[in-house]
Amino acid sequence: MLPFFPKSAGPSPSFPGMSGRKWTGRKPIIYNAPQAFVGSGPYVCRDFDKTQGTYLYEAFPDYYRGKPKADRLIYIRSSKPMVSLLTGQAGLANIEADMAQILLEKGLVVIKDERGWNRKLMINHRKPPFDDKRVRQAIAHAIDRRELIEKDHRGFGSPASYGLLSMDHDMYNPDTPTYSFDPNRARRLLQSVGFQQGRDGFYEKDASPLKVELLSSAISAGGESTADRDGEIIKKHLERAGIEVDLVHQEQTTTDSRINNWDFDLAVLGYGGISGDPKILNKLISSRYGAGSVNSARFDGNEQLNSLLEEQMLEMDEVKRREIVYKIQEIYADELPAISLYYPDSMAAYDPRKGIIWFYTRRGLAKGIPIPQNKISLLR
Repeated sequence: MLPFFPKSAGPSPSFPGMSGRKWTGRKPIIYNAPQAFVGSGPYVCRDFDKTQGTYLYEAFPDYYRGKPKADRLIYIRSSKPMVSLLTGQAGLANIEADMAQILLEKGLVVIKDERGWNRKLMINHRKPPFDDKRVRQAIAHAIDRRELIEKDHRGFGSPASYGLLSMDHDMYNPDTPTYSFDPNRARRLLQSVGFQQGRDGFYEKDASPLKVELLSSAISAGGESTADRDGEIIKKHLERAGIEVDLVHQEQTTTDSRINNWDFDLAVLGYGGISGDPKILNKLISSRYGAGSVNSARFDGNEQLNSLLEEQMLEMDEVKRREIVYKIQEIYADELPAISLYYPDSMAAYDPRKGIIWFYTRRGLAKGIPIPQNKISLLR
C-alpha cells in the first residue's frame, strides 16, 4: 500500500491544466445555475429539492463505458429506512444492525462493511491533569468498552484498537498496546500521579477534586442521528474508578466548536474514514495535518511519533512503510492523546429485484469513505 494523495484523486477534483487567468462575471463559489453542473460520470444531475432533501439523477447514454443499468437514481431522505425498504420506496439504505435478520427474512440482501468507523473519546491533553499520559491511561482502564457496545448497540460492534487502525486494515498492528477494563489499575495509575481518594470515594490532589466535564452528542455510524447512551455509561465507569464526572449533553455543532477551541475536558464523538490509506493517521494525530478537524487529537508531544508520521508520507517501499505504520500505532496507543472505544457494525440492505448488486468497497471510496455505493454496481 503506497501513500494516497487526496488532492490528486478522490472526491475533490484537481485541475492541473487550468490557466492563471481571472474569472470574470460570476463568483464560482456561489454560482449554482444549471450550467455549473459539469462532469463525466454515468449519471447527470437533473433535480435537487432542498426542502425535501431529494436528488434526481438520470442515466448518461453517452457514458464511455455504456449506458448504466438504472435509468434514474433518486436519493431520498427517510427517518425510517427499514420501512422505506419494505414498502419499496427505497432500493438501498443504511440500516441498524438489529434490523438485518428481519430484512433477510423479507428477501432483501444485507451487506456488512469492514470496520472503518469508530467511536472515540477525545481528551484535552493540553490541560492538567490530562497532560500526563498516566491519567489518560487510567481513563482507558476505567472504561468497559464491551458494556458500551452491549447497551448502545445491542452487541453489534467490536472494541477498537487503541492504535486507530482496525483489525480489518492491511497495516493493522496486532501488537498495539491495549488497556483491559481494570478499575483497580486505573486507581493505581491515578495514585502514581499524586491523587488521593477522599471520603466521598472520588480522587483529589492538593485539596482540589478530580472532577471532569464530559461532552456528549447524538451521533452514529453513517451520520444518522440517534439517542446516545455512551456518555452516561462512561460517566458511570469513570466515577466507579474515582473520577467525578459532570455530563453535558449538547448539539454536535456546539461540541465540535468547543473541541476545536480546546474548551473541553473529555468529549465523545465518532467518525469514519479509518479503513483507507494510513495517511489518515497523520490527520487524526498531528496538528500539522489535522488542525482544522475536531476528529484530530492534534498531538505533537512525542518527537519520535512526529518523525514517523512524516516518514510514512515519503516512504514508497510498502514493507518499510508497514514497519513505520506499525510503530506509529504502538507509540500512539502508549501516549493515548485520544481513546478509540469501539467499531459499531455498519450495514446496508438492498432489494435484489432492482437488478443492482450493491457492495462496500474494500478500504472505502477515495480516501476511505465507508459507503455502499460504487458506480461499478450500476455499469453493465
